[in-house]
Amino acid sequence: MKTEWTRFEAGDDQSTNIALKFNFDFFGRTYDNLWLADNGFVSFENTFQNNWQPSTFPSGLAVPMIAPFWADAEILSNGGRGNIYYKDFGTNLAIVWDEVGYYTGSTAIAPTHNSFQMVISQTPSDAEPFNRNPELNNICFCYLDMGWTHGDRDGTNGFEGKREASERSRSATVGITAGYPAPYKYTQYAQIGRFNTTGNTHNGVTIPSGVDFLSFLGSEKKKNGQSARSGFCFNSRPNIPPIFKAGPRDGLINVPCGGDLPEYKVYFGTPEVYQTVQLTKILEQPNPTPEGLDITFDGDAVPDDTIGIRFTWADPDFTKYGGQSFKYTFEVCDDHASNPLCIIKSVTIVLAACGAEGCLAEKCTAITDNTCTDNVGPFCIPWRSSEHCDPLFSFPMLVSQRWSNIKNSLHEAASDFLGDNNWWFHYTDDRAGAYSFTNEVGYPAPEVRCCSSSIDDLLGSAEDPLSTSSCFNGELDSPKWTDSFVIRAEGHHSGTGVFVLPSGLNPDGTTSTPELVTGNGVVDMTSVRSYLANLSPAPKKILVERFIPGSGTGATASLPNEYKFHMFNGEIGSISTFMNPGTDCKCYGEFSEDWECLHKNGCFEPKFPFDVKDPDDPMCYAVDFAAGKKNPYPVKGYDFCGVVPKPKGCVFDEMKAIAKALSRRIGVYVRIDMFVTDSNEIYVQEYTFNHMGGTRHCVSKETDSGCIDSCVLGKLWQMAAGATAEFQEMGGPKTRPPRVFTVAGESTYGELSNTMQCAIAVTSDTNAYAQKCSGEISSGEISSA
Repeated sequence: MKTEWTRFEAGDDQSTNIALKFNFDFFGRTYDNLWLADNGFVSFENTFQNNWQPSTFPSGLAVPMIAPFWADAEILSNGGRGNIYYKDFGTNLAIVWDEVGYYTGSTAIAPTHNSFQMVISQTPSDAEPFNRNPELNNICFCYLDMGWTHGDRDGTNGFEGKREASERSRSATVGITAGYPAPYKYTQYAQIGRFNTTGNTHNGVTIPSGVDFLSFLGSEKKKNGQSARSGFCFNSRPNIPPIFKAGPRDGLINVPCGGDLPEYKVYFGTPEVYQTVQLTKILEQPNPTPEGLDITFDGDAVPDDTIGIRFTWADPDFTKYGGQSFKYTFEVCDDHASNPLCIIKSVTIVLAACGAEGCLAEKCTAITDNTCTDNVGPFCIPWRSSEHCDPLFSFPMLVSQRWSNIKNSLHEAASDFLGDNNWWFHYTDDRAGAYSFTNEVGYPAPEVRCCSSSIDDLLGSAEDPLSTSSCFNGELDSPKWTDSFVIRAEGHHSGTGVFVLPSGLNPDGTTSTPELVTGNGVVDMTSVRSYLANLSPAPKKILVERFIPGSGTGATASLPNEYKFHMFNGEIGSISTFMNPGTDCKCYGEFSEDWECLHKNGCFEPKFPFDVKDPDDPMCYAVDFAAGKKNPYPVKGYDFCGVVPKPKGCVFDEMKAIAKALSRRIGVYVRIDMFVTDSNEIYVQEYTFNHMGGTRHCVSKETDSGCIDSCVLGKLWQMAAGATAEFQEMGGPKTRPPRVFTVAGESTYGELSNTMQCAIAVTSDTNAYAQKCSGEISSGEISSA
């Protein structure tokens, strides 16, 4: 504390008189001095000794008092902790209880402290007005850290604990009182509350509450660029206006991109025991009210001296409302018979802009003729620039080399495969194996309705595909076929060999709505069978699975948005995000787990010579953007998005936790693809180990020195692998094979026929989707058994 402030040194339960440089009006009486007590209050007219026992206001005590926190303290000068300072500025007096401890009754020093301040001033006040008109304020309380409510004469470890419930009269008191006998004592006072425990729940004027409520009032705000503190202010008149009890002190409710408001409460109350409050007017509100935003008024809040206003917005449309704010202004009044007073408070809900700023790719050719009307544009075609990373850090080269090794060498016999740890990740690249693994470890995957290695078996003969099919079996009136489903050829990627039938089949084997992947309109099973029979290479398996619908733009039934997590033994490298597939608004972007744009510099392909440093910054490898500008090309038919809304906060957290848990279970680098439906359900779709065929990627970061580092994913690969050579080759450590790939200890999954692998996928128990936003998977751990 600055030297110009006076330090109050006193024994326990002592007071000191302070002469004021101004006249202070308090409930109609004028004072030129006061008594400062160590126990968190000032009094007028007498010293009020033996003052460690706080009592409620209004009180029969004939002592005018101002109590920012009346409780049993013990300061440094009496063997305790903390100090009390005061300073008279000429028109106002400030008193600070700085890290003051509670009374212990021994040589022990209290382990916790309270820090708070009071200011009294002439009227009108030039002190911080907080939530009041400054012409009405001449007393203000401020709070910083509040860590106790009782001394050891009446409590335990700083809080209530020694007295019976019927005797709880010594809870800390916050308020002011004129101290006069009846009848005035019931009008000339104001009490914020009594406090006896931790927590930030405020239970009203008389029922003891949690002291963290006062710390909440001390939350920082900004005023003219300076840090300030909030609190309570009073005027010493016969009536005190209502107080703002709970809610955002700065009036702002910030909703992060993809988040929501499950329930946000704002409360107002009266400082007087014998009054109630009511919402009298809504002075300002958005017109029209945004879709989904719900405001309710709780007139029956407990206690009776409180009114609540609840804001809920279950699933804000960030595409429509992102970057906007919605302001409400309320007038709340008390019910004083002759002089009712009111408070006016504004609350503004601010939705984040969801990447509208800073996500427009720089190394990208703009598109001006796209017909999309959604807010994911503007669009551009990414450049494919040449990168010259060291092969050890070239992500495409690492992916390509590993894939070659998988095809050539990973064919373990059962005896070699069933140890504690081994390579088994490649079995999940097979869709049947992927679904079987996902179901085993407890996460939701699409239900596999049929699976076969034979087109004739699954889809029937060319002459009569439906009645001779082992899958449809002539039962086209079954709900699983009249409802939506997917036919998928295994061993192909990027939509090849996939038919999405959003309304299932008609009795004649045709569809009544367009197929979603190709967009070629209605199809029939004869044409589907013919297409699959002519695929090259021939499919190893054909699966018929449940369709997971999405919320894309432009169709009643739509493909779901896809989030593809590049995972390095539990670490997220990037998230490939594919928006609005199958529509004119489809687009793509790369993001970090904090939703930082990683695609601003376009895409990259490794080119010889390798291990060439940037001539302007030897800390980075060279990138030929001039060559990339001449070579713009979409990613799997997707242009770059200008804006990609962050997934809903709770769902995004769950996706990240699932990706991290599965990645640690697998060990090596893997891309884990997930669907998010229009009802915010998550399904694990695919595990990919050969991202973009090992030819390119679209992730980079700008270094502190300003160069573009396109080798970031390759560096994560090496970090996940460590110093072990075979781990470096595979992109991470070996892990214990799951049960589904050991087949009861008799053989490996790879030794089974395609028919047996299909049987496992069809018979594995599908996990029903269950929202886990309550934190059940926050640890990101799954069984390795």
